[in-house]
Amino acid sequence: VLAFAIVLKSFSPSFAEEQAKPETPAMTHDMSNMQQGQGTAQGVAQGTETKKEAPAMGHEMGGMDHSKHMGHSWEDMKKWPGMENKTKEQLDAMMMGMPPDKEVYISNKDLKKGVGVIVIAHGGSKVWNQEVEKSLSNISKTFPTTIAFGMAMGNSKHIQEGINHLEEAGAKTIIVVMAFFNENNEVSDQVRYIFGKSDKAMWPPVDRVKSNAKIVFASYIDDNPLLAEILTDEAKKKSIDPKNETVIIVGHGPVNPEYNKKALKVMESLAKEVKASGGFRDVKAWNLQDDAPKEVRSANVKIIRGMIEEVSKNGGTALVVGMLISSRGIQHKIKEDFKGLDYKFYEEGVVTHENFGRWVGEAVTRAISK
Repeated sequence: VLAFAIVLKSFSPSFAEEQAKPETPAMTHDMSNMQQGQGTAQGVAQGTETKKEAPAMGHEMGGMDHSKHMGHSWEDMKKWPGMENKTKEQLDAMMMGMPPDKEVYISNKDLKKGVGVIVIAHGGSKVWNQEVEKSLSNISKTFPTTIAFGMAMGNSKHIQEGINHLEEAGAKTIIVVMAFFNENNEVSDQVRYIFGKSDKAMWPPVDRVKSNAKIVFASYIDDNPLLAEILTDEAKKKSIDPKNETVIIVGHGPVNPEYNKKALKVMESLAKEVKASGGFRDVKAWNLQDDAPKEVRSANVKIIRGMIEEVSKNGGTALVVGMLISSRGIQHKIKEDFKGLDYKFYEEGVVTHENFGRWVGEAVTRAISK
């Protein structure tokens, strides 16, 4: 499920040190059977690796421990989409492999304002989370800002904690920023319910947040020119001869096939902008649907491999650019997916580009005027 989505904490020297270390695969979660409906082989490819049962991350990372399933019974969890046939052992392994839901308050405790910002992000490894924190350094100096990391699967405590901290900082209006590329994903559905903007929870039961503040959702980044510029800059870092190069934008992608179709339309719009501004021979875009059933993801991998092979066959160079939030997400899986092919891969996540922080600032400013 998914792709996309964030306590006072300072940046430690270990951030730079960890960036310098050889890349290690981030912990990923297998939700390959949580599909909403059926789709075509081309538009619905998703899949995950077979994973060994991992220890819960709650104590290690200071978050909420998923090993207890946030207090939910098996009966509750089996009502979640695609969970009907899961065994107790499978549910254990899936939940224990999830990054923990946790809140990280990143503004100075002395900053008091009538407007506060909560950023909802998927969350992942230590580096994954720190990259998001760093990208929000400017907005956190302007407004009280907190990040709610996690998919909020049957849980909203970390989001409620964030709201409480913003209200304590004086916020009468709270802007919700979704650190997902667009609204076409399952986490956005869950968050809308949590904030009372939707009547149906994706993963019930889950408490809705309580707040005396006015809640305003900021716009998603969608095909914002700032994102197009990020993707163009990323491609240029691997480019030598643009007129002989084809850029292939690869996204994580949602599980729901209808959401995926909508997400691909947004990506196609971005591809046109990247082609025009970068002067490349061509720019294509496709989603892996990384959390979908194995056969769906495998079909998407086959499609993208075909794109790369076609570029090579025509004497060109393929530049693969990940449309991914952070640098320690599914990049290691992408390299395995395209093993044996001739291409160049830019691995950094979009949060490492200054435009991401600029977009957050602009989105918050527009939301305040609503």
